[in-house]
Amino acid sequence: MESVIVKKVKHSKEKGIYGNYFKFVRFLLRTFTKEYSTSVAKSAEPKVYVCRHLNMHGAITTLKTFNFEVRPLMLGNFFSFKGAFNHFFNYTFTKRYKLPKFLAFLPSIILALLTVPLTKSVGAIPVYRNSTKAFITLKQTVKYLLNGESVIIFADKDYKNCSKTEKGELYSGFLYLERLYKNKTGKSITFAPIVIDDEKLLVTELNGVTFLGKSDFKSELTSVKNQLENELYS
Repeated sequence: MESVIVKKVKHSKEKGIYGNYFKFVRFLLRTFTKEYSTSVAKSAEPKVYVCRHLNMHGAITTLKTFNFEVRPLMLGNFFSFKGAFNHFFNYTFTKRYKLPKFLAFLPSIILALLTVPLTKSVGAIPVYRNSTKAFITLKQTVKYLLNGESVIIFADKDYKNCSKTEKGELYSGFLYLERLYKNKTGKSITFAPIVIDDEKLLVTELNGVTFLGKSDFKSELTSVKNQLENELYS
């Protein structure tokens, strides 16, 4: 009589996007900064959320307020200590805040040491602008969208623009996600504008924008970009 070997199957919970380090930072932000409310709920279908950067205010506020996990797209510099240090030392502290180099050195090291693991803990996707690596960003983002995950991008060309009246401009490269996603699924992806109302302390999702599948993709891309800009800067 043949013996039957029964193997025990381990049932593991589906791993989320966020690591413990980001969850701890989010807890601190929710505890010690202004509390925002939101009606933005997790979508059954993956989305590309588009929000203004607002000099980091957009990223911090959405990621601490959302009640579901979403992958942010972040500048590729912040994925390595060297890249983060160079950014903080050669731009943030010396050029932007006009600190002398001897004063900028130590805070650049400290901020780089804190930022790189946080970038990885939040499950961020590296953005390579003005580089041949830009397509890598698109491919990686589509991989997560196909996995059912939503992403959020802060696409202002002038990320320091916090004006409520001055209209800004968005980068358009991320809209090529439509082509890659549709090639894989046959469906269009929704680009959903997210706005932050600091008076009402409210984070809101506006009507999503989708491509209509016209033959002239570049023309439609411009149209979608204009629609998103009108929503975000109105």
